[in-house]
Parts: sequence; structure tokens; C-alpha cells
Amino acid sequence: MDAPEILRILTAVNSRAIRAEKIQGKLDQDLTTTRKALTQVTDELEQVSKLADLIYEVGQRMGAVTDYLLKEHGIQEGSRGSESFEVILNSVVEKTEAQEPKKDAETPSPTAKLLGVVFDQRLRWKEHVQQVIKRATKTAMALSGLRHLRPEQMQQLYQACVAPIVDYASTVCHGPLRDKVHIRHLNTVQRNVLIRILSAFRTVATATLEVEAYILPTHLRLRHRAQRTIARLHTLPRDHPIWSALFRAQNRRNNVGSYARFPLAEALKTMDVDRLNELETINPHPLPPWRPDAFTEIELEPDRETARERAVSAKNTSDIVVYSDASGREGHLGAAIVALNDNDESMWRNS
Repeated sequence: MDAPEILRILTAVNSRAIRAEKIQGKLDQDLTTTRKALTQVTDELEQVSKLADLIYEVGQRMGAVTDYLLKEHGIQEGSRGSESFEVILNSVVEKTEAQEPKKDAETPSPTAKLLGVVFDQRLRWKEHVQQVIKRATKTAMALSGLRHLRPEQMQQLYQACVAPIVDYASTVCHGPLRDKVHIRHLNTVQRNVLIRILSAFRTVATATLEVEAYILPTHLRLRHRAQRTIARLHTLPRDHPIWSALFRAQNRRNNVGSYARFPLAEALKTMDVDRLNELETINPHPLPPWRPDAFTEIELEPDRETARERAVSAKNTSDIVVYSDASGREGHLGAAIVALNDNDESMWRNS
């Protein structure tokens, strides 16, 4: 063969080789795409298989539940073939609703909460005491986590953070002469705190801890709080609405018998009512800012003769003159005031 023929053959072979290489690359690409699609289809088939198993299991359980409901509600086996599933299900639902008792209202709670006080149906305050102990113990445990505090500082924290929780609403739910069970439970809170304050042994008596820490026992603190509350109420004017409750409590304090509990009347048994009625009346109404001052002029003259002359002139020109005096002796301070009339007689004095 001559040279041109050989060159033509080589050119044809080269072009066919290039074409075959392109076809091979395309086949490889199609094979990779097919493998990816096959992997995705396999994963979907696995998910469909799992879903089919789940549907089959649910169907088996629903069939068992349906058979039980049909048997429970007296539907015959032969009637199931002639009726559709919806008709059977509706009949089951209707019979179930007919058998269920109708609830006119929700079940009432045995307790009610008002302003942080828990009331029960019989006013025994058991739930309220339990909540108080829970809250006070939680606060005491938080205070016990503090370090490097002196006993005086821990005592102040107890009286500022824990004691008010125990004392809250005690005048409503605590009778000083009763409630020994509640006091015994409340004493546990103070005892645990005092053991931490004094770093004492757990076998030490509670009374010893209270004396050592200079803290009132729980029953005395609650009684003192009730007495102070009653004393403040008796200083209100007689036209105040609270006086109707105070008169009722004074009448109830001497009653003997089974009456409804009245903590205010029980606290009055620890006090002298005659002394309460002698307390000064304090008007709680705010005074208007435009009111005239009680004393138009106050003088403190160090010179005795000058003070006497000014007192005589003030008496001649004023309607009421009030004289005051105060002195201190041995760490005690005393004060007295007196008001004189035109005849130099004492109209009113106090010391």
C-alpha cells in the first residue's frame, strides 16, 4: 500500500477511537446516575416496607379493638357483613356516649387560695401550714448555702427572710391557745435553722437553741404578733368598719361551747380587754396639706427670765399655750407636756 492509503486508514482508526472513548465516558456517566437512582429507590423501598409493617400492625390492633367493641356493645357477628364499617363505628360511638355519665360541671377543688392563704372546706388550715413549711424550708435551705457569715448575720437573715413566711396570715389561721399540732410542725423549721446558725448538735433541745440564739419560740412569736395586731386595730376610730368584728370578737372570747373557730376571739383571750379600750385613738386618714399647723410658733429659749416673759406674753395673745419639758437620767429619757387655761389650771397634760 502506498503512503496516502496508509494515512487514510490511520485517520479513520483515530476518529473511531475518539468516538469510542466518548461513548465509553457517556456510558460511565449513565451507569453512575443509574446506581444513585437505584440506591435511592432501595432506601424508599425499605421505608415503604417499614411503613407497611406498621400499617399492618395498626390494622391488626384496630381489628382487635373493633371486635372487642362490637362484642362489648352486643352487635351480632352476622350483622357486620351487611353493614359498612362507618355504620358499625357510629353505632359503637352512640352506645358509648349513652353509657358515659354526663358531667354537668368540673369536680370542685377541696381547697381555695386567696391572697396567699389556702382555705379548705372545714377551715382546718392543714394545707396552708404544709405550704408554709415547704416555702420556709426551701428559703432556709437557700440561706444555709451561704458561707463565712457570723451567727448574728445568719440570725438577721432568718428573721428577715424565713420568719415572715411563717408569720404571714398567722392572725387568720392561728389560735394562740390552740393549734398545738401546727406549732409542732412549724417548730421544725426554726429548729433546723437554729442548728445551722449555732452549729449545734441535733440532740440539743429546741428551747436551749432559742435561748442561746436569743430568738422567741414560734408560739410566743405568733402570739405576740396577734396581740400587736389586735392592739393596732383597737386604736382605730369607733366609726371604722373593723369595730363590728372587734365587738363580735369581744363577745365571743368568753363563750364556752363548740362554736366555729374565730382566731381573733381566741387571741383576745390572752389580753385584757379593759386595757385595750383605754388605748389612744389614732385616725388613719391622711391630713390635708392645707390644714393649719397645730403650733403656730415653737420657742426654745435658753434664758429662764426671757422664757418666762415670752410665755406670759404668749399666754395673753394666744388661745392655747402648751408647755413641754424633757430630761435624761441614767440612760433614760423622760418628757412631759401641759396646757393651762386662763386660771392657770391644767387643762391637759401627759408624760
